[in-house]
Amino acid sequence: MITVLKTWRGNFYKSSNKSKSEVNMAKPNDYGCSDAIKDINTFFEIKEINMEKMEALDRMLDHMTKGSTLGHHNISCQPCWDYYTEMKRKKCGG
Repeated sequence: MITVLKTWRGNFYKSSNKSKSEVNMAKPNDYGCSDAIKDINTFFEIKEINMEKMEALDRMLDHMTKGSTLGHHNISCQPCWDYYTEMKRKKCGG
């Protein structure tokens, strides 16, 4: 069964058998900058919105930010955030 879920960041993704708590538990404790770079690349390489893309987005944003308010992110890892914004400019033009 495919359901559509909404993450706390407002993104929609499809899920077959995983609950949201199972998705959130996928982040390992030793997640670091090299893992975030891989997830950033994965996020921008995948054209369609799917579970893998949304999991990569959640993991990398958890690494790069301590939380956010509307229009403002509390950045916790500046080098990864700079790489993310550079890739966003390259791939999305914005």
